[in-house]
Amino acid sequence: MESRMIDGRYVPLQQLGRGGYGSVFLVQDSLTNRRVALKFLMDASADAVTRFQREARLLGEAANNRYVVELLGCNLKHTPPYLVLEYCEYGSLRSWVGAQRPWQDVAAALTHALNGLHGIHAAGGFHRDLKPDNLLVTRHPEQPTRVLIKIGDLGLARTPGPETQPMTRNAAGTEGYIAPEIKAGAPFQASADIYSLGIVAAELLTGERSTQKLGQTKLPEQMRAMVRSMLSANPRERPSAQQLAQTLTNLLQDPHVIAETEEQSSGIGGVLITSLLAGGALLALAALAGGDEAQWDERVQRFRGPDGKFKSE
Repeated sequence: MESRMIDGRYVPLQQLGRGGYGSVFLVQDSLTNRRVALKFLMDASADAVTRFQREARLLGEAANNRYVVELLGCNLKHTPPYLVLEYCEYGSLRSWVGAQRPWQDVAAALTHALNGLHGIHAAGGFHRDLKPDNLLVTRHPEQPTRVLIKIGDLGLARTPGPETQPMTRNAAGTEGYIAPEIKAGAPFQASADIYSLGIVAAELLTGERSTQKLGQTKLPEQMRAMVRSMLSANPRERPSAQQLAQTLTNLLQDPHVIAETEEQSSGIGGVLITSLLAGGALLALAALAGGDEAQWDERVQRFRGPDGKFKSE
């Protein structure tokens, strides 16, 4: 990408990554003096353009879910077209793989992923490409000593609609994270996202995309069984997001578990991951676990304040 200012506003700083059909750059927004991420569509095929437009729409619809990366703007008529996304300065959970983080850290991160995934599923949609690379870590906007885990890259996500029916039978995704029934040609269901998140959980806990090492990993038996159930070959046996949330709520609200977490957890760029266990995350998780859609939305929905930023109620 050229070093010149983009649309008279965005100053390129560095390339953050490159995917199958796009590139992401860190830029400085000269209007707001904020660092943001620009995702460019480099594939000009009709399918890629449709996916890019769909991603912009889905991100816009997820604006009230703080656990999904925020869409700040877009220019679909630019050459190449781009999306303006919030910049998650601590990278992705990929950096956790093989790092042998305490199970409490992984459980806490999963609570945020579940909140984001619940919002997508509640709208009747699916992510279809959950993996550590698409779970991003950023500083909490109101509390600098806390971090948030956010779901990113909705390029393969789908919502109900006539045009998506053939696509939901496509085994698109990343090899190693795709549910077996999707590979066999079954239509995509929420349980397939649960399977992918189960692979992520196993990988974060053991460093491998399987349950083989779960038996030798120090973690509560309840969590071990939970991860294995997420990876059940039978999609009907996989727990729902609400059931998973309840399991994690019970584990993380145990005062002995909290005390152990505060002792063992390490930091991310000076921001403690133990802060994921703070009251706000647990309140949102408890509402999700209750299975009441309206209550969950009220607890995690964001509103813009006078400064234009989202703030929690």
